[in-house]
Amino acid sequence: MKKEEADGVRLQLTPAQLDTIGSGRQLILTSEQRKQVQAKLGKEISDVRIVYDEPDGEVAELGYNLALRDRPEGILLLAQFAMNPTEVTAEAGGES
Repeated sequence: MKKEEADGVRLQLTPAQLDTIGSGRQLILTSEQRKQVQAKLGKEISDVRIVYDEPDGEVAELGYNLALRDRPEGILLLAQFAMNPTEVTAEAGGES
């Protein structure tokens, strides 16, 4: 496996999602995209945060459900940052 090929699931964006990306809001996944994530990563994820570079520093420390926008029409949900809602809650509660 090549170094530049990050582990995760590649998702094709819908026109509505492409319109949302520039807003800075979380990107809500379609039911088909959620099924793809479940099949590939075994995670129940309904939304992702878009990043434009490999996460590092604070983003990597505090980020979850990060998707790399490395193609004009698609994103790569990074496996190492994918978390189920229960994992997110536990992480948030455990840090305080």
